Amino acid sequence: MTRFATWLVPVLLFSACHKVEPKADEKKADEAPSDAAQIAVTKARTDLLFTYVDPTGTFHDVTKIDDVPEASRAQVLVRDLSKTPEELKSSEYLYIADLRTPDATGKYPCGAVSRWAFDRSKESVGPPG
Repeated sequence: MTRFATWLVPVLLFSACHKVEPKADEKKADEAPSDAAQIAVTKARTDLLFTYVDPTGTFHDVTKIDDVPEASRAQVLVRDLSKTPEELKSSEYLYIADLRTPDATGKYPCGAVSRWAFDRSKESVGPPG
């Protein structure tokens, strides 16, 4: 599991920051996720599930922001349990939050990342050796 996590974290970070140029017929899958759901991430929410990776590469699921260690808060996978997979378009998007500092209203930045870009970046990086 640790080797997998060691490989997955850089791929996830790479996909969030790097745009892979799609073929002409695939452009729709990589367009800006304007149709993705919006997730309001606040400490008061009790219907969110957070997945973070610790320094050893182990994945952990928690339900409270305070349970995510400071060192692991920069990029955390968020699942909104109050919405259906269809509402979240979870077959198309992953939702990543930065849980380090909330804005003035108490919300943490959270955005959608294309699963297509994530899958493409996995193909270009390949599995660990």
